[in-house]
Amino acid sequence: MGTEHTPVAESARPTELAAVLERMEAEHAELSDELEKWSQTAKDFAEGAGEISLLRTISQLRERTSIFMARLEAHLKRGRSELFPLVGVYAGTDLAPSMNPSLWGLDKNYELASRYVLSFQRESEEAGSFLNLEIAQELLSHLQQAALILRDYLAMEQNLLFPLAEDLLTDIDYLFS
Repeated sequence: MGTEHTPVAESARPTELAAVLERMEAEHAELSDELEKWSQTAKDFAEGAGEISLLRTISQLRERTSIFMARLEAHLKRGRSELFPLVGVYAGTDLAPSMNPSLWGLDKNYELASRYVLSFQRESEEAGSFLNLEIAQELLSHLQQAALILRDYLAMEQNLLFPLAEDLLTDIDYLFS
């Protein structure tokens, strides 16, 4: 078994940035797990897996996605205030649109996924006791789209933002060693 990678433990000079990155990476892993759980529930239900109560399942998904999105929003706010500014200055990355993966792209993915989740939540609430299998299938398609976009969002965060922050920490270590 390998040792777990932690920026704080590996840094010659543990910094606030290293602690922020470590916390963001831990939150990222938790969010990925949560996303997989509720998206699998939505997928299983959409495919007709098991004898599940329609109203109960939609209600649980509404609650789980609400909690997930609140945690993701807090994660994103922390990233915007504590990590994005430093990484953006370091890498020359800004919040403007471009052909390359960017912080701007992360924001746009988040906004689009949020719209799908909010659409699911609003429409499922409005359907109430009139909810039937056809309406549920349509609602679940919103969640499946949101899950697809959120997986991409989390992958971009992991493959774009975190490596840049780790490079910045490495450069800080070299500078002060």
